[in-house]
Amino acid sequence: AGAVSEPADRSRGCAQDPCDVAALQDGCVSPRPAGAVSEPADRSRGCAQDPCDVAALQDGCVSPRAAGAVSEPADRSRGCAQDPCDVAALQDGCVSPRPAVVDVKRSSLDDGPGIRSVVFFKGCPLRCVWCQNPETLAPRPEVQRSIDACIGCRACVAACPVGRARPAAEAQPDVACRLCGACVEACPAAARRIAGTEPSIDELVELLLRDDVFYRRSGGGVTLSGGEPALFPEFVGEVAGRLHARGVHVLAETCGQFRWEAFAAHLLPHVSTVYFDLKIADPERHRRWVGRDNETIHHNFRRLAAAGTAEVLPRIPLVPSLTDDRENLLALAALIRSAGLGRVALLPYNPLWVTKRRALGLDMPYGRAEWMNPDEVARCEEAVAGAGLEVIH
Repeated sequence: AGAVSEPADRSRGCAQDPCDVAALQDGCVSPRPAGAVSEPADRSRGCAQDPCDVAALQDGCVSPRAAGAVSEPADRSRGCAQDPCDVAALQDGCVSPRPAVVDVKRSSLDDGPGIRSVVFFKGCPLRCVWCQNPETLAPRPEVQRSIDACIGCRACVAACPVGRARPAAEAQPDVACRLCGACVEACPAAARRIAGTEPSIDELVELLLRDDVFYRRSGGGVTLSGGEPALFPEFVGEVAGRLHARGVHVLAETCGQFRWEAFAAHLLPHVSTVYFDLKIADPERHRRWVGRDNETIHHNFRRLAAAGTAEVLPRIPLVPSLTDDRENLLALAALIRSAGLGRVALLPYNPLWVTKRRALGLDMPYGRAEWMNPDEVARCEEAVAGAGLEVIH
């Protein structure tokens, strides 16, 4: 509190966007800007020497704080936005950050059985180029714009106290934004909002239990989604535990990139069902299109299936030219069968993410604008079914 809002010098690496959890990726393709020295900084004293150094944010970082540093984390009552370069706020196993929530979608019929409430947490350790919810990638609150609603009047520009606001069509990531909300209030077309609130556990559970009667009558419950809910194991685990204790069916959707020990200790005991996404079988292609290799993901998938404590439904997003080729589908089917599972859900490509990503000012390494046609989907279903799996719709 009271700290200068301007970010620190970022000439040394991933701090171009210090809250971008692409900095969490072991396989970050280019954590330093072009022309920067490729050798990592000395980390003999721990990653706290340069908290924005990408290696400091890797899952396996042994010592997130320098030798002799105070072990207590900084106050994070409002989440990592207080100090977007705070390593502990971004670690998979962070003790207790308060995550940001983009939205709570009530009365959903698409994210599990029955009538459900879906919690979309902000923050993801992957960077799928086709991400359906790009507004959930960064773990901090941020301004979200609507290209369709924006009328280009530039009222936002005039209202911004630091002169960084831009109309939706000119959007770009901006770490200098103070999230004051002035541009949101000034927009006459309601084309802007601050995406990400930071509710307490009590507040979130109270909201989710308002629809308890609908869950019970329909066989529904609560779905924990994102982003990646397992990025915040203690917070999300406490929410899941309180819901579970009230008899609410809890389902977690995961990309699989999480610390197993934290997931098993805090989340797994309270989750009845896990939707586990598997994308690309080949590690190098996975690294190219998803942002890191798939070793941890596949390891966690096998351990979760073997644990037998929750129903596990693997899902394969069908992304034309990236995940829908026969070779990839057969390799993923073999992985699923080797884990002792016999069902899979195929998720046909949905292009609605494209405008959301553009409105955030993010790059577009992939951008098919058309939905998959029935023949494309049928071809994928045939390949997976031929490999001995039941396809769940």
